[in-house]
Amino acid sequence: MSGCSNSDYSRVLQLVGNSAVDASSICNGLAVASLGPDAAVTQWMVGQLRQTQDELKQVEHGLDVSFVLTSAYQVFVMQLGFALFAAGVVRPKNIVSIFLKNFFDTCIAGIAFYLIGYAFAFGTRSGTGGNGFIGYWDFALSATDGRPGQPSGPLPWHLFVWNWSFCSAATTILSGSIAER
Repeated sequence: MSGCSNSDYSRVLQLVGNSAVDASSICNGLAVASLGPDAAVTQWMVGQLRQTQDELKQVEHGLDVSFVLTSAYQVFVMQLGFALFAAGVVRPKNIVSIFLKNFFDTCIAGIAFYLIGYAFAFGTRSGTGGNGFIGYWDFALSATDGRPGQPSGPLPWHLFVWNWSFCSAATTILSGSIAER
């Protein structure tokens, strides 16, 4: 209570719902004598709201990343379903080759998406606007390392994984449709 008179402290205490810890922090951290108890409590509450907003933004980002990655994992698990489906429609002697084909489809799709797919989908330089059809920048993720002066900044890896899972699923569907043809 070092920064407040007894009357100011009792008013601050009343405004914060009889929380002595909050009232003491307001009296010690703000100029209650010059602001007045009501303005000091309002200023303190605005600071608390800003801090809560920042914490909520972090929680929101975490939830967004979790949702996108969960969706990507679900699409990626579809690879197993595609492999089992393709294995069910071929003769028994070709089942192992179908499983290997689906495995290598996923591997090659990952490498290809890293080298050129991400650049085709999202590769435009900042400020240039791109050509509106296909990307031409950031092949092999060369400009997404977050170094100062780089045009695109750090890569949102959860979006990379999400887009790669769809790229991989598309190649597996296509190659599964031509099995034993």
